[in-house]
Amino acid sequence: MSTKRNLYRVRDFQQRNAGMYPTESAIRWAIFNEKTNGLADSGAILRQGRNVFIDEDRWFAWLDRINGVEQRSAA
Repeated sequence: MSTKRNLYRVRDFQQRNAGMYPTESAIRWAIFNEKTNGLADSGAILRQGRNVFIDEDRWFAWLDRINGVEQRSAA
């Protein structure tokens, strides 16, 4: 069973979501502080060697969670 994941490098993620999230620097700051802001536990950040990828769905789930937005279940 394989599930397609939407993975993007930081710059690509920011460009894809321009207008929805402030800046590439803000994203990198969140990643830098992932152990204290809950991002590490979300599974949104993946690493392979020096490459850092963002799982788009998990990133926005994390963002909703830290902002108190209720998650809707797929029906």
